[in-house]
Amino acid sequence: MAFCRLGDQTGSIEVVVFPKVFSQSRSSWVTDHIVLVQGKVDDREEKLSVIADGVEEFDERFKDTNFQPQGKNHKDAELLIPQGTKPETLKRLSELLSQNPGEDELVLVFENEQNQAKKMKLPYTIDFSEELKKTIEELLLDNQ
Repeated sequence: MAFCRLGDQTGSIEVVVFPKVFSQSRSSWVTDHIVLVQGKVDDREEKLSVIADGVEEFDERFKDTNFQPQGKNHKDAELLIPQGTKPETLKRLSELLSQNPGEDELVLVFENEQNQAKKMKLPYTIDFSEELKKTIEELLLDNQ
């Protein structure tokens, strides 16, 4: 079992890695090593953490956020996440996106202090409808 802290320019979060997952991914848990963690957000005592279900090492296939739509029914979009967005807001955003499956690809663009946006392509497609856009806009405005 391991307790790790993952971070970037926007902040950090504790990650709990249970023995089975840790034994399958031991070599990935290295200081300053870029990893993609899949898991569930846990909110205990008003402190967010991630319970890791799996980890992948970052490689060039994740680096390309200038992707092209895959087929005529797919469209791509970017969603700007303002600097200082609260963890609770990010959790709700994640829930909203996962509850709206569809064929649209979405890239989250995270603002940081250096004005160098970090991009992250969602690993799944969504239905980025006007209604969802409005709900997300209201969520992000409430965050301020």
